[in-house]
Amino acid sequence: MLSYIFFHQKPFQLFIEFLQGKDLIPETSQENDCYEVFIPEDIEDKLSEEIEDEYDALFEMNQNLMDSKQASESNYAMASIDIPLGDGTISQANIDPVLINKILSVLTPQQLSEVVAIIVDAVENPDSRTFCQRVREDDAFSK
Repeated sequence: MLSYIFFHQKPFQLFIEFLQGKDLIPETSQENDCYEVFIPEDIEDKLSEEIEDEYDALFEMNQNLMDSKQASESNYAMASIDIPLGDGTISQANIDPVLINKILSVLTPQQLSEVVAIIVDAVENPDSRTFCQRVREDDAFSK
């Protein structure tokens, strides 16, 4: 069995939902603030890569939530999101934990990363044409 561990219930639940969406029925266990998910090892390589990518994203969410919890326990709150730039460097944007939690309540970490990547691309590669012009020229969603 493959084992995945979380320390916050939200990413744990999202991971279970992701696996169920892939027609997998995971086994789970919970002890104190430790949540574990188990799946069979005999899965296709492509599915295994998708699962690893989702786990990595959700574990980052897990870490952000844990950091936010620790910060709020210290009478201040902090959260940040990694912003991958076109040249390969990573910048961090500080975000109010309430706001990031609200965003992550409707978007998966992967969806948020996609939105951030689109914004980074638009900032690094500005296009002065209007949206209608880009749609008409059939390249509005080509990036």
